[in-house]
Amino acid sequence: MAVHGYGKILEVDLSTREIRQREIAAEFARAYIGGMGFGCRILYQDTRPELDPLGPKNVVIFANGALTGTGAPCAGRTEITTKSPLTGSTSTGNTGGLWGARLKHAGFDLIVTRNSSEKPVYLWIDDAAVELRDASHLWGKDTQETSEILQHELCPSSPSKISVLCIGPAGENLVRYACPVNDYHHVAGRGGAGAVMGAKRLKAIALRGTGTVETARPEESREATREARQRILDAKMADRMPGGPVDARKEYLERGCLPARNYQTGVLSQFIETRGVEVARRYVVRQEATCHACPISCFNLVELKEGKYSGLKVNRGIAPGPVIEWGAINSTCLKTLRREYTMVCLPRRFQRAGKENRRSASGLKTCTRPSTAWGSASFR
Repeated sequence: MAVHGYGKILEVDLSTREIRQREIAAEFARAYIGGMGFGCRILYQDTRPELDPLGPKNVVIFANGALTGTGAPCAGRTEITTKSPLTGSTSTGNTGGLWGARLKHAGFDLIVTRNSSEKPVYLWIDDAAVELRDASHLWGKDTQETSEILQHELCPSSPSKISVLCIGPAGENLVRYACPVNDYHHVAGRGGAGAVMGAKRLKAIALRGTGTVETARPEESREATREARQRILDAKMADRMPGGPVDARKEYLERGCLPARNYQTGVLSQFIETRGVEVARRYVVRQEATCHACPISCFNLVELKEGKYSGLKVNRGIAPGPVIEWGAINSTCLKTLRREYTMVCLPRRFQRAGKENRRSASGLKTCTRPSTAWGSASFR
């Protein structure tokens, strides 16, 4: 028996190309709610500790939260769960944008992908119509190109109605911390789900959802939504500069809990002066659309007009130093882990001496690139 308000489970076998739709059982929904609960339960059920994360028997689960796609504030999240090729343990990454809400509006709350395809494919969900299509023409392209191509292929008259979640060259080449990217800028970070998609040769999941979500008690739901939304807008942490992003970092800095230097310290001198909202405003082109049903609107589009990064566009540009310096990495689906590792190692003047010493402390030698040390122009 299905439970009110939940979409269906979509099970996709990439090897046999079999696609199956079934209802989410009420007892399963009540026990595990959605999102991470759904994902972790299925991962526990379908995998074993000795399983190779990049092997065909691993699964990738895309699970909406229980309220995703409704009008509830901030209810636009999707959890991507798999066995991590980076840690060998459970990996969950959370992402926003419109992709999860549109999945819900297409009638689904959960996608489970199993096994591996012989050639690159992408999954196309057009409300209840679901099919696997060839993605050879997309293989090798970054996430920005892939998203744009699929949007125009699938809906030339109104490409913005298509949401695309995809991987770039990092995922294709099995970089163990590669991340899926959806709606151009939203990333399910950490854990390497992008690499698992690459191993399965699943390049993308594109979708269009035109349905609605019915709640059990509509009037009570609308009232609760209005109250929650207003409380968020009234809260100090949701205070926004005019035309600018949410910026709670000043408060974090005052409390000593700023995640500075890759969490090595909670404070960073001259932070507000060099990375604050007023500095970011010089680069902001426009405020981007918010995630589904979110009243906070935390991201802006930043574009550089000069210098060696001229033309670079970065979303959520509230920290102009490192965001601008490292922004071009994200379209390959690497996200931030590589830069965080580099930020830790370079100030300590370390670099690798060679593959033969990869796991040996003696394989580190003095670095000759002090310009990337903390506090240098690269990070201001």
